[in-house]
Amino acid sequence: MTKKDYELIAKSIGWTIEDSKRRLAFDTKALDYYTEVIIEMLQAQNPKFDKGLFLTAVQFYSTTN
Repeated sequence: MTKKDYELIAKSIGWTIEDSKRRLAFDTKALDYYTEVIIEMLQAQNPKFDKGLFLTAVQFYSTTN
């Protein structure tokens, strides 16, 4: 996977979080679990995967329009 692929995944999660907040249907547990599962899969595929950087990107996209 390329950096663009990782960014696309982070963006899709972040936008889902942002949209859920806007609709007042924010389910933290489900989204957190989903994010952790994706992180585990990405780490298994790429040992150099940076979980902190990925979570920072998710947070960024969840607070920007």
